[in-house]
Amino acid sequence: MVASNLLNQVAAVQMQSRLDAQATIWLSEQVEQLKQAEQTMWVFDMAPVEFLDGQGLLSLVAARRAAYEANVQLVLCGVSKSIQMIFDLAQLDQVFAIVETAEALPVSMTNRLLVERNLNQAA
Repeated sequence: MVASNLLNQVAAVQMQSRLDAQATIWLSEQVEQLKQAEQTMWVFDMAPVEFLDGQGLLSLVAARRAAYEANVQLVLCGVSKSIQMIFDLAQLDQVFAIVETAEALPVSMTNRLLVERNLNQAA
């Protein structure tokens, strides 16, 4: 489910409890919706995620690539300790921006992204 906050140009996706091979189609559909929304930031709420396998990681990396190509910041929030360990072991903690909660996103980050996007569009 994609929820948008147009004021800050932020779109949020609440993840499913399992990010595995079956969830990759669902996540790719969510990313397609996000790409159409033209937001500056995508926030994936990882709090519901209880299981993450290699296919789930690959789908998140694909979402990260899609965000990069769309000039959008992808942020993961609400990552549990067990899921964080998987990111750490795969060294993906260095690839993804991870915050504790969506509320922990600094307003300055969303404002900075808006400025950068406007500058890129003007160039």
